[in-house]
Amino acid sequence: MRPVSRKALHTSKALQSLSSNSSGSIRGVTKLKGVQYPNCITALYLKRNLSPVAIVKSDEQGRYSFLGLPTEEAYFVVAFDPQKLKNAVIRGNRLAR
Repeated sequence: MRPVSRKALHTSKALQSLSSNSSGSIRGVTKLKGVQYPNCITALYLKRNLSPVAIVKSDEQGRYSFLGLPTEEAYFVVAFDPQKLKNAVIRGNRLAR
């Protein structure tokens, strides 16, 4: 096998290539058993082709937001437990509004 190099794109550049209608947003709160759960790595994916769009870390209250999204796309959000006690949690069929 040969080594592979990957370059991460800055979120704003990746979003600009999706669509010119970028006025939507998705916001939420990461929770564990109904209680706000902070500092989770939270990723946004396009539903149509499973492409990652953006990754953020939820704040101290578990809040996250993805801004400047094309409103005609469907997305799903995956949150990863920072303590690695639980599996990733997926919230699907989100539309940017």
